[in-house]
Amino acid sequence: EAARRLNISAQTLMRARDDRGGFLAGGIDYIYGQHENSPIRWDIESVKKQFHLRGRISRKGIAILSGE
Repeated sequence: EAARRLNISAQTLMRARDDRGGFLAGGIDYIYGQHENSPIRWDIESVKKQFHLRGRISRKGIAILSGE
């Protein structure tokens, strides 16, 4: 559901978690359920902001490297 609402793949969303080396913070951008098989709850607005921020950082880096 979260991946669909964000228009990204579920794999991309899962890779972005901090426990997988990503930038989405547990307890802020997502929370685990009480049990191991409980679904992860995502803060859609927070996740959107984090992806947007990473996109802006990436584009600024490319602009700096290309001399723009």
